[in-house]
Amino acid sequence: MKSILLDIGFTILLATTIVWIQRQPVSPVPLSFQTQEGETAPMPNSAIILFWDTQVKASHRDIQLIQRFHQAHPNIETLFIHDNTQSETVLRDFLISLGVYTTPLYSTAWPEHVPMSILVHQGQRIDLHHSPHYSQLMEFFGVEF
Repeated sequence: MKSILLDIGFTILLATTIVWIQRQPVSPVPLSFQTQEGETAPMPNSAIILFWDTQVKASHRDIQLIQRFHQAHPNIETLFIHDNTQSETVLRDFLISLGVYTTPLYSTAWPEHVPMSILVHQGQRIDLHHSPHYSQLMEFFGVEF
């Protein structure tokens, strides 16, 4: 009986610690991006910004979802941000293989986990630490099918 109570107590302590850690505020990633040549990219008024990596499968799904949303709503720009570990040619070819024809941008500030999406619209910003849902994008940008 004593060991069961110890197990229950330890489980409650562990769960409480995990919830406490997850609820700690995360400092927002600065929105400053550059091209391969080091030129600063302008920040659009309405955009979906995706921090991604070629090695993370969830990034591939997010890229394709964001591309479908952009095709339906071309006035909302998409920015695909990568770190400086791969050349623009490799990244561009990878994006083209997913059906995306854009120039990848780079950032020195990098989130803890990728993929990470940031939605920007009319001065509002939402940081998504999970894959976005199409309906969530529609609601944030105030658009319909």
